[in-house]
Amino acid sequence: MERASPDATANDRRIKACRLSRRSADLLMIAHASRDRIAAPPMPDLLAWHDGLAMALRRERNKSMARHWTYDLNRHIALKLARDRIEAELSARAVDPGPETVKPRTSRGFNRGNGKIR
Repeated sequence: MERASPDATANDRRIKACRLSRRSADLLMIAHASRDRIAAPPMPDLLAWHDGLAMALRRERNKSMARHWTYDLNRHIALKLARDRIEAELSARAVDPGPETVKPRTSRGFNRGNGKIR
């Protein structure tokens, strides 16, 4: 399992995702992995796996639309299941947004320069 460096740029992540999307055996392993194994990798690795799964799923959908002889419905289902599991882990790790601050109301004619209402 490849690891993404913590300071990976978007381009590095895209290259890693392309490599991962070509190895369907590794991607299909995620569909049957335990919850603990999916929760273990750091965030850059999860993002790379998510991008790789998206590419592999897109490729599999294209095979389906073209009625290609290598299309496999079971692989398609497993890739979608793996992508959904990674998305669930990413949403579970998402930082909860803080409470919204209420913007102070000012009248339309308030001049901040001199502090007088027009």
